[in-house]
Amino acid sequence: MRGGGAERVMSVLCNKLAERGHDVWLATDISLPMAYQLDEKVKIYSRKINRTNNKLINAFKHAKNINKIVKDVKPDIIISFIWALNAIVILATLGMSIPLIASEHSTFKIKKLFINILFVII
Repeated sequence: MRGGGAERVMSVLCNKLAERGHDVWLATDISLPMAYQLDEKVKIYSRKINRTNNKLINAFKHAKNINKIVKDVKPDIIISFIWALNAIVILATLGMSIPLIASEHSTFKIKKLFINILFVII
């Protein structure tokens, strides 16, 4: 979990939910250093994939990995941050009966065609 603003918000959210007694899992790329301290009650689940030079293949690998994590953990709710990952999480959980909060922490001044098309489809 890198040191950006969305990652900071996610770490605060994880910590506060864990403090309140919720069972919290964070799926992140554990090969990267953790920029923010997490409560010891927060469980970490690796979502690292073997990347290729093809962004579309990487997106499908991420979706498959997230789908597996969701099936393993069986969460009551999923909270996703960062626009590109939100789109992948939405695709990975299609057809599942799990509430999903996709939180965006950037500007939409730059057109993000894929996410806009995805939200129109869904």
